[in-house]
Amino acid sequence: KNLYELNLNNEFAKAGTDNVYDDRNWYLLRCRLSMLGIRILAESFYNIIYRIYNAASKVLILDCDNTLWGGVVGEEGLNKILLGQDGIGKAYVDFQISIKKILKQGVILCLCSKNNEKDVWDVFLKNKNMILKKKDITFSKINWNNKADNILAISKHLNLGLNSFVFWDDNAMERNIVKKNLPQVEVVNVPDDVSIWPNMLTNYYSLQKFNITKDDLNKRKQYEQMSNFKIKKFEAYDEIKYLKSIKLKPKLYKINSSNISRAEQLCMKTNQFNLRNKRLTQSDIIRLNKNKNYSIFIVGLNDIFGDHGLVGLLIIKKIHKEIYFIENFLMSCRVFGRNLESWMLSKIIEIVKK
Repeated sequence: KNLYELNLNNEFAKAGTDNVYDDRNWYLLRCRLSMLGIRILAESFYNIIYRIYNAASKVLILDCDNTLWGGVVGEEGLNKILLGQDGIGKAYVDFQISIKKILKQGVILCLCSKNNEKDVWDVFLKNKNMILKKKDITFSKINWNNKADNILAISKHLNLGLNSFVFWDDNAMERNIVKKNLPQVEVVNVPDDVSIWPNMLTNYYSLQKFNITKDDLNKRKQYEQMSNFKIKKFEAYDEIKYLKSIKLKPKLYKINSSNISRAEQLCMKTNQFNLRNKRLTQSDIIRLNKNKNYSIFIVGLNDIFGDHGLVGLLIIKKIHKEIYFIENFLMSCRVFGRNLESWMLSKIIEIVKK
């Protein structure tokens, strides 16, 4: 798990072999690389190290016109937009294929676009060249409002912090508005040349993950479940009665080889309900788990909306026989509103009493 491969041939090929090697540096410094080669090497190392200690972004927010397809659907019509097997239309198809790839890694896809909503969904449903389908979109804001306001609304709906969002829009003005109003959002400096986009997105470091867990693969479905839960809860008059009706089934699991990747992921990327904000790697968790003074549990949850996967982590440290310290207490934002945190605290009390 602690071995990371960096393919230097791929990295150097982007700049060209003649540019990354320097015979003069070899004779003067015993260094084969040019200054450009050294910079590429350092940036490549940085991207790996950054990902080890920082969680990957969770949400990709996309514009539609001139981003998912070429042209403006409201002006040019459903079948005249650029999307197909020839010319620049093929680049847009390949860009959508790249989007599909990162969706399989657990990235959540949302739309934020200035269009008539019906026009957009007509493209999804009726244009035979569309790779993405409506079911791939977890949430959308398709209207004529300010995009910064729409992204803020998406954040609130998903219970996710803005710092987990990546925004991709061909329009420089829209990008600048989001940068200015929502500095936490990572705004991609999208190049004008669409042919660059497919490979750029596939290798975009903020969305890359080293370990893909079972929870990652079910992410879109789990956020759909969360959305359905929020709608039903809002409609319910008696919240406690409603929570009883959805048959919550939480469960504690001890840390083992099958769930430790998820435990690390929760430590690294959970922000909103991470009461001590301690970032622990797998090595850290393994070390603590071997210490007899520590008890580590991961929390799973099921209810009538489905299996939410592993959504919480508890680490309890024994100071002496009458004092225990809650070292970590965190919970995924996907299951907010179910009072799961109260159940988790009650289980800590049970464990400590035993």
